Amino acid sequence: LGTNILSNKMAGWKPFATHTTALIRQRFPREQPVIITDNYYTAAQIEFAGLSNETYTLDRDKAVRDGRITQIQLWQKDESGLSTALNRPALYINEDSTLTVPDKHDLLGVMCQHVNSIEFIDELNLFNGDKRFSYYLADRIIDRASQPNSHSFPCPYPPRAWIDYPEPDAELSNTENIRGWAYNEDIGVQAVYLVVDDQRIGRTQYSIRREDVVETMNVQKDPNAPILGYSYSLDTSSLSNGLHRLAIEIENLQGTSYRYGDRVIQVSN
Repeated sequence: LGTNILSNKMAGWKPFATHTTALIRQRFPREQPVIITDNYYTAAQIEFAGLSNETYTLDRDKAVRDGRITQIQLWQKDESGLSTALNRPALYINEDSTLTVPDKHDLLGVMCQHVNSIEFIDELNLFNGDKRFSYYLADRIIDRASQPNSHSFPCPYPPRAWIDYPEPDAELSNTENIRGWAYNEDIGVQAVYLVVDDQRIGRTQYSIRREDVVETMNVQKDPNAPILGYSYSLDTSSLSNGLHRLAIEIENLQGTSYRYGDRVIQVSN
């Protein structure tokens, strides 16, 4: 049908169910996990598909907006319901395509308060990335009432980053200094790569002190701080004149990679 024809809220749930079922069989061979989601709609689709009847959601904003929060609370399917599933393994699912990076960061922070340990295990991209999910395995749910200060470490936060230069639609020529910053709370950044037209073209120098980023972004637990800045000297003569796509790819110290800052630039030599 093409893009923008059907709402992504309504589409893609069959391949999601197939993928999630296979992942549960592979990663939880001994005990069926409880399933926790970032939004109530994903939790409902999991139950509709028969994947589990032990689903919970951390959702408040969407559930309040859609008038579902009271129902979810009465059914004990909200965050407070996790107290009924203590010491059970859990599969946590984020629908990344509906979240900003700060939203995802905050939700993972909540999850890390409820489990002993948690790790990123998989992702699913549908409709050319218009619908995206990330999956996390938690070994067991803990009792927050008796361990109020507990926090799984490291928490698998997504990295946060910025390209200071060039801005979108910038015109580049000769040799240009590509620069910005990146950090990953609890984990740290191993490398930042420059990506042009979907291809890595080089590893940046990740060695610049950025106290301003530490202060502005309230960076607390990145082991590299305040060394959070990167730069790359790009010889634009290696690129054809015209439009190109530029981004960075961040590899954290757990070996997980994330793409950031995709933009169009114009090369004119």
